[in-house]
Parts: sequence; C-alpha cells; structure tokens
Amino acid sequence: MMRKNISRLSALALALLLICSSTVLCFAFSEVTPQYAIVDDANLFSEQDVATLKARLAEANAETGWQIIIHTDATNIDIDGSRRKYYTKNFYKTGNFEEDAAVLVFNPTIDGGTFFGTGDAQYYFNDSRDDKLKPIMRSALDSKTYLDGACRFADKMVEFHDQGSPELEKKNNKLGYALKHYWWVFTLIAIVAGAATYGITAGKYKYNGRFNTYDLKSNSNTTLTDEYDNFVTKHVSTRTIQTSSGSSSSGGSSSGGGSRGADF
Repeated sequence: MMRKNISRLSALALALLLICSSTVLCFAFSEVTPQYAIVDDANLFSEQDVATLKARLAEANAETGWQIIIHTDATNIDIDGSRRKYYTKNFYKTGNFEEDAAVLVFNPTIDGGTFFGTGDAQYYFNDSRDDKLKPIMRSALDSKTYLDGACRFADKMVEFHDQGSPELEKKNNKLGYALKHYWWVFTLIAIVAGAATYGITAGKYKYNGRFNTYDLKSNSNTTLTDEYDNFVTKHVSTRTIQTSSGSSSSGGSSSGGGSRGADF
C-alpha cells in the first residue's frame, strides 16, 4: 500500500514538473526599456539568448542613442503589401516605444520579416544600406539563427549611425551642411572678392585716388515737377478659400510617425 502511494506521489510530482517545464518553455519574454526592447512573442530566444541580446542592444543604444527593438511574431498574418508598414502601424505605434528607434521583426510563421527606423533613425536607412542588410536578416531567418541575426542587426545600426545621414544633417543644420559640402564654392568666392578688392584699391593708389572718379558737378541736374493725385473711389472683393486641415502624409519617406526600411 505504501509503495502504491509512493508511486502515485512520484507520478504526481513528475506531472507537476512537466507542467511547470511546459509553462516555462511557452513563456513569451517581453521587456521594454528606453535603451532597448525585446518582445519575443514567438518564443525564439532562450534565457541565455535574452541575456546576450540585452547586453548587445544596450551597447548599440549607447553608440546611436536609438532604442533598439527586437520583435518576434508567430501570428499568421495576411499582409497584402509592405510588412514594414504593417508592423509600424500594428506593433511599433501601439507599443510604449521611443520616438527614435530601430526595429527588427522576425515572423517564422509567414517566413518573413522586416526592419525599419523611426524618428531621426529613419534617415539613416536608404536603398544601399537596406540592400546590404536584407540578405543578412534573410539568412538568419532561413537558418533559424535568430540571436545571431538580432546581434548583427544591432551592429549594423551602429555602422549606419557612424556612416552618418547627409539628409538629416541638412535638415537640422542647413548652414553647417552647406559649409561642409560646398566649402570650395565659398573659398572661390572669397578669392575672387579678395582679388577684386585688391585690384580696385591698388588702382586708386596708382592714380593718386583719381581713378574712375565721378564728376558730380557736371553730371548733376535737378528737375522739379508738380503732381496731383485725386482719390475717387475704391472697390474691394473678397473670396473665402476652404482648406482641409485633416490631411496627412504617410509612407516610408515621411517623418512625424513614418518609417524607413525594407522587408526580407
């Protein structure tokens, strides 16, 4: 009788252990900080993966100032169009994320994903950089090496940031951008202006200050005339033009809530 009870207790303990293990395995990790966000809804990362990823994303944030967001999704979504636009609208905008962010999404259920930047970070994405990043993320998805793909994404964000964004530089500091990229034009103007000033000054000294002087006395003339204006009447027409204030732009090239990136 005692052996039967022990066997039953052992079986119950084993069942509880299996249930607990199953619960842990199915737990979807999610953590959002101002430096990074990991939303592992598809449960693709182990506990050790998460620890590694946190450290790498924190380093990327320190280099760029952007919140680095890694999202895994297992939803079988039917997207007719851009996955980037879908996840911008249905994930990024619905979450408590920072304005300047770089987002990576893996969705193995639909065998696809996307990446994009928002806020100032979006200006660091362009066709050339997207084309270099897409095969890296596609390879990580195909080989199921999601941790490696996420870490390489963080590294690429640092690389993009270090390469700079002429568009953002021009947007924020037009004078500084002009001086940096068109300094040779200003230098040429300064040389020409300096040479002209030197030539005129040298010429005046050469001719004792009488070079190209103006004879005011012989060229002066004064003519006085009388003129009268009679105001009769005045007609004013007015017209009201209605404008729509509710229109807004959308798409990858817009700031103010838009995003730039690519699908893979």
